[in-house]
This record gives sequence, C-alpha cells and structure tokens, in this order.
Amino acid sequence: MSSPTWRQSLSSNPFDVQKQMMTKLVKLIRVNRLSPHLYSLFIIWQDGIAHRPDVALLWRGTGVRGKEGWSPEEDEIIRSYWPNAHPFELMRLLPTRSLVSVSDHALDLGVYRTVRTGGKRVNLYDRSMTYADLEAAMGQAGEGDREYICGIVNDMAEKTARKEIAVYWPLPVDKVGFCSIIADEGEESR
Repeated sequence: MSSPTWRQSLSSNPFDVQKQMMTKLVKLIRVNRLSPHLYSLFIIWQDGIAHRPDVALLWRGTGVRGKEGWSPEEDEIIRSYWPNAHPFELMRLLPTRSLVSVSDHALDLGVYRTVRTGGKRVNLYDRSMTYADLEAAMGQAGEGDREYICGIVNDMAEKTARKEIAVYWPLPVDKVGFCSIIADEGEESR
C-alpha cells in the first residue's frame, strides 16, 4: 500500500493542514474579551510576513455574561428608571445589559414605559449595545477618536446577527499586513 499523496492528506484532514499553515504564518495570536460583545484580536506574524502586529476589534452578535440571573438591585433599577429614563441612562445604570434584555426583563417584571417617543429613535446606539461595550470601545481609541470608534462599534452591532461575528481592522490588512518584497536590484517592489 502506498503512502497518501499531499493532495489526499489535504482532503482527509484539513484541520491539521490549517494548523500547520498557521504555525508557519503566525507567532502569536491572542483574543481578549473586552466587554459582553467586544473582543480584541492581536496577531504577531512570523518574521518576513509583516513588520508589525495586526490588531482588530471583533463584535460577537451574542453577548457573553455570567450565568447568573437578574439581581434584586438590577430589578430595582428597572422598576425605578424603566418607566421614564432615557435609554442611554438605563445603559449607564445597567452597564452589562443591553436595552433588548432590559426591555424583556421589564415586561417580565410588569414594568412598562410611560414615555412615548412617537416611534422616533431617541437612543443613538443599537439595542444590543451595552454601556460596557461603549466603554471598551472608547478604551481602544485615542482621545480624539472615541466618537469615531463608538460609531464603528455601533455599526458592527447593527449589522451583526445573533451568533455571528463582525471584524473591524483599523487599517486594511492588505495595505499593512504583509511586508514589501525586496527586489534583487535593491529596489523595493510591492
């Protein structure tokens, strides 16, 4: 019996091949949870692949929280503020809860909004966004870029379905991710 060809080994165990390729390309890859929905992706490439690390923000369409339920303190905040408070104020008071989850829990508690907006949107942020997500986004930006990065993260939240992931690379990977190749004549080519 002959040994499998390279093409056969590729098709028979694609995960092993992917793993081998990643070890040839990447020195270090780290994913850090920043908030219920937001993560940072940090990649250090092998020598010769890129001159600098790549960093991206990941938005997870389903937020991650502890397994605990609603605390009595959170229930009291909903009872006190849900009827009249501005949605952003509710986000600030319940930083790891999205407005969707607050709204659903308020209904479970029998607490209803008394403020009507006539269908006009009064909160700038997507209903899946939490205050902790906004704080984490601002922590990833410089002083003058906070509003910009919050807009990017909000856009990711609006466009990402539950159980999906969106990625934001601050600089296009194809522009900065791969190093230039030095031509034999000593000229740099791209």
